[in-house]
Amino acid sequence: MIEKGDSMMKKSDILGLNVNIIYYRELKRLINEYLGNDSLNRITFVGKDMLAMARENEDYRNKLEENDLVLLANRDLVTNQEDAAPIFQNAITNYNKLMEVLSSIRESKTVLLLYEQEGDEEMIARYIKRKMPRARIIEQLCLDIEHSMESVINSINAAVPDIIISTIKAPEQEEWIAKECNKLNSKLFLGFGGITDQIKKSMKKDNLFIRVIKRMISYIKRIF
Repeated sequence: MIEKGDSMMKKSDILGLNVNIIYYRELKRLINEYLGNDSLNRITFVGKDMLAMARENEDYRNKLEENDLVLLANRDLVTNQEDAAPIFQNAITNYNKLMEVLSSIRESKTVLLLYEQEGDEEMIARYIKRKMPRARIIEQLCLDIEHSMESVINSINAAVPDIIISTIKAPEQEEWIAKECNKLNSKLFLGFGGITDQIKKSMKKDNLFIRVIKRMISYIKRIF
């Protein structure tokens, strides 16, 4: 089911969740608008598990749809839906495309990484540095039982990051940001919690490819 909307951006009902259909140029315009205003805008990427949760839980679905943009993390999520698949043909359905938009911004932006699982911060930090070389990661905060909600919010507001990147798992990520968004001094929230495992797999593949290339170069140098 396709809902009519702006000529550059519409919505599609994917398993009961309203997902944005947005193209590169419009996404770039919106990102620049978000980073230039004084309020916190939210973009969340949804994966298969999040779609399933949204279908079963109306409250969770409503929290997801409160985001400014809800984007598919993978085109495979609509390949079996005859009505939606053609509409998403050239739309943003991959988190890497969002990172391409962010990397095209000339001004250096500050990033705060919000995570809950030890080890995630190192992997995501490498991913950010690779995809957004001009960005500065100014703080990494762990949202766990050792840190009160108040202390996390205070740390974010003291840092005043342009962008908050979250790898908190779903549905906790959506519940947290829906409750606390009005208290946060930042411009853009990126919810990657539902696709953290996907990013990890991608990073491992990239690292393996880089190692193979380095070995090939080393081998060629020895030969010649």
